[in-house]
Amino acid sequence: MGLGAFAIALQKRVMQRRACLPLAGAVFAVLLCAVGLEGEAQAQFGPPTVASVNPNTGPMQGGTSVTITGTNFSGATAVRFGTSPAGIGTVDVTVTTPGGTSATSTADQFTYVPAPALAPTVTNINPNTGPTSGGSSVTITGTNFSGAAAVRFGNNAAGSFTVNSATQITATSPAGIGTVDVTVTTAGGTSATSTADQFTYVPAPAPAPTVTNINPNTGPSSGGSSVTITGTNFSGATAVRFGSNAAGSFTVDSATQITATSPTGVGTVDVTVTTAGGTSAISSGDRFTYGLVGTTTSLSSSQNPSSFGQPVKFAVKVTGLSPTGSVSLFDGGVQIGTGTLAAGIASFTISSLAVGSHSLTAQYSGDSNNAASTSAALIQTVNVPTDSIKLRAMQVSVTPMIAQMSGQAIVGAIDHAIDAGFSENPQALTPNGAGFSFQTALGQPAAAPTGSGGNRTEGRMRVGAGAGTQRAVQVTAGSLANGLQGGNGAPPGTRLIDMPVIPLPPGSGMPPIGETWLSSDELVAQFASGTTPQQIGSIVQRFGLTIVAQETIGMLGRTVYTFRIANGQSVREVIRRVEAAGLPVAVQPKYTYRLAQDRNNPNTDLGDPAQYIVNKFQFAEVHQITKGDKAVVAVIDSAIDSNQPNLAGTVSDRYDAGCDTSAPHPHGTGMAGAIASHGQLVGVAPQANIIAICAFGGAGQPESSTINIIKGLDYAIQRGAKIVNMSFAGPRDPALAQALQIAREKGILVIAAAGNNGPKSPPLYPGADPNVMAVTATDESDRLFNSANQGKYITVAAPGVDILVPAPNGALQFTTGTSVAAANVSGVAALLIARKPSLTPEEIRAILVRTAKHLGYRGINPQFGAGLVDPLKALELLTSYMQEQDGVRRFLASPDASSKYVEDGFSALGYARDDRLVTKTTRPLAAPSRDWLAWIDVRGADFNRNTFGSDSKGTQVNAIAGLTRKFTPDFLVGVLAGYEHFDYSSQAFNGVLKGEGWTAGAYLGWRLTPNLRFDAGGAWSDILVNDAAGTAAGNFIGHRWLVTGGFTGSYGWRAVLLEPSARVFALWEHENAYTDSLGTLQTERNFATGRASGGVKVSYPLAWSSTMNVAPYLGLYGDYYFSRDDATIVGLTTVPLLQGWSGRATGGVAMTFGHGALSAGGEYGGIGSDFHIWTWRARGTVAF
Repeated sequence: MGLGAFAIALQKRVMQRRACLPLAGAVFAVLLCAVGLEGEAQAQFGPPTVASVNPNTGPMQGGTSVTITGTNFSGATAVRFGTSPAGIGTVDVTVTTPGGTSATSTADQFTYVPAPALAPTVTNINPNTGPTSGGSSVTITGTNFSGAAAVRFGNNAAGSFTVNSATQITATSPAGIGTVDVTVTTAGGTSATSTADQFTYVPAPAPAPTVTNINPNTGPSSGGSSVTITGTNFSGATAVRFGSNAAGSFTVDSATQITATSPTGVGTVDVTVTTAGGTSAISSGDRFTYGLVGTTTSLSSSQNPSSFGQPVKFAVKVTGLSPTGSVSLFDGGVQIGTGTLAAGIASFTISSLAVGSHSLTAQYSGDSNNAASTSAALIQTVNVPTDSIKLRAMQVSVTPMIAQMSGQAIVGAIDHAIDAGFSENPQALTPNGAGFSFQTALGQPAAAPTGSGGNRTEGRMRVGAGAGTQRAVQVTAGSLANGLQGGNGAPPGTRLIDMPVIPLPPGSGMPPIGETWLSSDELVAQFASGTTPQQIGSIVQRFGLTIVAQETIGMLGRTVYTFRIANGQSVREVIRRVEAAGLPVAVQPKYTYRLAQDRNNPNTDLGDPAQYIVNKFQFAEVHQITKGDKAVVAVIDSAIDSNQPNLAGTVSDRYDAGCDTSAPHPHGTGMAGAIASHGQLVGVAPQANIIAICAFGGAGQPESSTINIIKGLDYAIQRGAKIVNMSFAGPRDPALAQALQIAREKGILVIAAAGNNGPKSPPLYPGADPNVMAVTATDESDRLFNSANQGKYITVAAPGVDILVPAPNGALQFTTGTSVAAANVSGVAALLIARKPSLTPEEIRAILVRTAKHLGYRGINPQFGAGLVDPLKALELLTSYMQEQDGVRRFLASPDASSKYVEDGFSALGYARDDRLVTKTTRPLAAPSRDWLAWIDVRGADFNRNTFGSDSKGTQVNAIAGLTRKFTPDFLVGVLAGYEHFDYSSQAFNGVLKGEGWTAGAYLGWRLTPNLRFDAGGAWSDILVNDAAGTAAGNFIGHRWLVTGGFTGSYGWRAVLLEPSARVFALWEHENAYTDSLGTLQTERNFATGRASGGVKVSYPLAWSSTMNVAPYLGLYGDYYFSRDDATIVGLTTVPLLQGWSGRATGGVAMTFGHGALSAGGEYGGIGSDFHIWTWRARGTVAF
């Protein structure tokens, strides 16, 4: 039988049995049906084969008509597409017949493909209107919204949107105008527009006006009063009404004020204003009353205060509606004059007022249009006679001076008595070229002399040997200014980088109250060495945190984590909980920092290279010495445009510390240009290399964070930068503080902007960090930039106002702020590094401070620091130092007479020699221990002050004697008695004041350590004073109480003794009342005054003989005088004679012999002030 006949017969039998079924959803080229011929077909045919499948792709849900071509399909019982008719991926199509199942091959493969996404449709917007300002919550209804990528209102993206379901989106409308189509965009496309998707912006209605005040609020019934109406929303006012009557006229002065003319009317009415927004609602504040016009009466004096008998003219002014009539003048309740108004003014001339204070008022009686009124009280003072005033002024000005001189005499006597009491057995000290030799008396313990102990050399502690005692020396934390080491977790004298493991930042990481420069939901954490990942994970889970980032910081030797707070707690609350748990972690806020630039004015048309800094910094001379050749400066800032023509070839390295894809920014480009421009513009160090570290990114004003800045600084250290410029500011950051200290320890100078938050701003960091050099800004005339921060941390100043620097894309810009000032100083530092690459940060700072041009108040001040940097002087100083350096080294390496090298005891900071240089001799001085000391102290003072209104001068002598009893070697008490005589005069007061006084007191001394003692004392004095001024004279008695306390140290250094001290005394004086010769009562008076002092005395003991020492001495002290006085001087202005800061220098010679001592010396006080005090002093003591 032929194949065609077989197929026809087979089909006929299948149809007869109605068993022919489509296989696998496909149309088969030969329909195979189960007709009971299986055995027959198997006997006649071999296994089937599939040669092709057409089409060979179709959707995953199936249903595609497929033609399968091959052989031996007769009797087919099954066709399979992989394992199921609907599937995914590529599958083999197989045919099964009685002869078997087709083998798989690439020809039988069928691929399922996903159906394309459907485009969204928008069918409804609700609500479909909203304000032009945006912010409406809108529900969008439609289809195919799943995976929506954008929602737009016209051309503007929605403020935000949420896909609620495939058929609904909730969106926030942006700002806009008119009617717009709302469209939704998904992977399937953007919805087509229609009338159903339209949203209409409607303008907000104009607000109604309000009236808050009417002035004046009264006027005559005839109208015509000019009335000022105050309120809100007056713009475009169309009507002003007084009750139901329209104003005669009105003018809209502003949105908050209208000037109107009142119409005729009666009674009290509401004044209303009408605009497009409506008519103002009535209130008590809008009322106007017709009737008598309110008036105001004022009273003034031609002379106040006045003297007794002096004619005084009193003027009365009445304001209202052309007031007429009379006014009366009253002294208290007594009428002293009547006058008639002329043009609203009346006047009185009176000379009969008695001495004292008078409360005067003027009363206006009113007229037919104006109401009566009374003036405010005028306090007229009639003074006592001028000479009585001067007499009082003399007393008030001079007696605090007398008290100060006496207080200084008593305090000085107590200090000397206690010092002598602890030195009742004098030791003979002889300089021996290596310190002191001293003699110890029989029966006394072998102890080091005052001043022995540990010494600091080159910033490190060295403990002396051979003295037999030890003492603790307190070392402050290291800083760029003091050159010491320690701090931020490192012990005094130790560098962080020398520690086996850098400790966690010490102290609490809690931010200050009110600090806002931080992330509200992120923290920065560092874990102690040895903390496992499991422990970190446990801490993260315990406190509701998630890890945002973790960065390994090479200079810290550990990973720094950034956590996000996931449980809604505040940053302060999480820090409090973590620190309270006592875990091995330092946690702090993620602080933010902002670029310290006040303004930035790009001007691409400004091609003039005439930068005023070129002349101010003397570039012509400076660049003949060096141009900063290859000095490496890292600039941690925003992105720098390295293609800027002025920076061509300058950027030698780049690092992204958190900017991502930020475009070149004017700030970073400008800072790099200030340092190293070398094209149309000239930078401070035009041949320096810049490492461009981008740590400030983001749109708008770039910001950075703790971790970005630390990463940038770490990279700068790794890449060999010697200078790091940080032209930004923010809060203090414990983690950054450690990194800055490490940078200094590695020899890197960090220069930062002081900040642009103004003189009242708290310190900003990193500029205020002790390991950083802070720079402020000045203008072309060396005036301080008015927005610059101020404080003790300011090191130097540099030009920072209207500085011409490069901008991105080849442009130029003017920039102002402490940012560019810091960059200019970084350029100067690069010049020094190029000249001498081995310079340390401390040396660079010292050179810049020493050579700076002083500006502002004397000394290093909070405004300019040491002053304006001077690159030329700095380079000249460095050059001079380099030329002399070899000679200095040879000198330091040469031995002295004792075969010790000079270098052993040399320190640029002037620290002391080793204690091991103090040696004992065996020569005895037999001296019994004496517990009593008698002493006398005589002091004479000459005072003068030449200030307008206070030209006082005078002399004073204080003689004080006392007796001291030492109960233990370290504790003594004493008593004193004294006499004083004084004589002062003043040409301004035409007066003299003289008198005498007697004093009694007590004191104690307590030696806390061999080198530190505490003093305290008190005294009571009575004084009798005679004073005169012109024709006035009198006398009075005063009582004075004094208390004092202080600390005094004693230290040996090389061949001298150093005695630093800090002391304060305060006294209170009461002076009795008296009546002077002119009959004026001079009231009682109380005042307080005192002085706080600190300084050092240096003495050089010499052995005059075996039993007598001579020690010349010099001392320098800073004094702060303070006073308070309850006295008031009518008619004459005075100022406290001693108030504020001044300096004081002392000098003299002291002699000790046997069991006694004598000293004589002088003192000059008032240095830097407008007063001068010359003092001589003689003292004597004897121990028994």
